[in-house]
Amino acid sequence: MDQKTEKEIIYELKKLITMYQQFFGKVNKMRFDSPEEYYETLGFLAKSDGSIAIVWENNEDQGA
Repeated sequence: MDQKTEKEIIYELKKLITMYQQFFGKVNKMRFDSPEEYYETLGFLAKSDGSIAIVWENNEDQGA
């Protein structure tokens, strides 16, 4: 495994920091009170144990 340089690590951390959004969505927006809450939710949704599934459907495709 390659060792990352300090510059590469700082770059990746900056990308993570700028990823935080207080509000997410267009209608019925989700609001995160802190970056910690945002990343905790993101981690929960990203679990790979099969307990969570994210499904994105257009209203036109589901007959709504």
